[in-house]
Amino acid sequence: MKKALGNIRILDFSQYISGPWGSMILAEFGADVIKIEPIKTGESFRIRLMEDPELEPLFHLINHDKKSMTLNIAKPEGQEIVRKLVLKSDVVLENFVPGIMDKFGIGYNALKKLNPGIIYCAVSGYGQTGIEEWVKKPSFDLIAQAQSGVLDIYNLYEQHPPLAIADISTASYAVICILIALNYKNMTGKGQFIDLSMLDLMYTLNLRTNIIQYVPKERYENPRPTYRTWKAKDGYIAIAVSTHRQWNNFCKAIEREDLTDDSRFDFPYKRWQNRDILNPIVAEWFQSKTLSEIEQIMFDAHIPCGRVRKKEEIHEHPQLKARGMPMTRFKFEGFGRIYMPDVFVKFSETPGSIERMAPKLGEHTDEILQEVAGLKMAEIKALREKEVI
Repeated sequence: MKKALGNIRILDFSQYISGPWGSMILAEFGADVIKIEPIKTGESFRIRLMEDPELEPLFHLINHDKKSMTLNIAKPEGQEIVRKLVLKSDVVLENFVPGIMDKFGIGYNALKKLNPGIIYCAVSGYGQTGIEEWVKKPSFDLIAQAQSGVLDIYNLYEQHPPLAIADISTASYAVICILIALNYKNMTGKGQFIDLSMLDLMYTLNLRTNIIQYVPKERYENPRPTYRTWKAKDGYIAIAVSTHRQWNNFCKAIEREDLTDDSRFDFPYKRWQNRDILNPIVAEWFQSKTLSEIEQIMFDAHIPCGRVRKKEEIHEHPQLKARGMPMTRFKFEGFGRIYMPDVFVKFSETPGSIERMAPKLGEHTDEILQEVAGLKMAEIKALREKEVI
């Protein structure tokens, strides 16, 4: 079956997660992703694996279904190879500190002269414009979460965040940006430069920082009794009661219909104001039930709810399994069975798929140089002798 992005070629210079997560999504839907890596060591994540081999499955998760070629872009011959590849490519993706690709003569302004339709997506910590001191600063997920106030929101002052939401969000938005640019190219034939700043994005996603300008901070430091987690007999469960109908249904479900006529609780804000009265009532009911009992009662009452599952158990979630999300077809020596998420969005006509593990370093170098750059084996041999590839 032909995939939706089967006619798109991407030159991916990015490393770690903030770029590769995006090219991973594009590869799942058929894009020909060429992962261009430094010779001998490969990208920074591969170097990390030398010190911490337990992360190997994560590397495969982020880089499956891509091709790998090695290239020394610091050498003129390596830069010339990039120019040849750009002529037959649609997208360049990189997450270097701004200015690196320009220093080597293969930045956007140079490449668009060769291919006016090229789409160049540059992911960086602070963006390509603004205060020069900030533009030149390196960044990582942790730094982006710190600078954007996210760590403060979660009060993470003495530990790192449990999820790389800055990296993953930035890479996911890179996919959106690239697809927007591809559609514009289809309409006009013109490529463009995409300046994607991790700080800008995390500032945008940090809705709490926006909301506290006009909603008292206290409201978010003390959750509503009907929009939070509660302790049951055998664990914790989350409920979300937002509408008036849901509130009435909830009161019936916990056998306290009298609360529906209580003016202290007739609006969400009032339920928050009077939480010291309502919390003990709700807590007593939840603590008297098991998770399974609560789930069934809330389901029957059309109340959104869900038990708080242990991270070690999420692979056994019945709905995830029913949709084929946890997959184990890739085998990792010494790790036993490793669950990895399959393609998480289902298309009716052009479904994505995961077909190959991450490539070995330079696995496709010769193939790419011959088929895309048009080099002969003698030329490839000479480049290898010069440590260009």
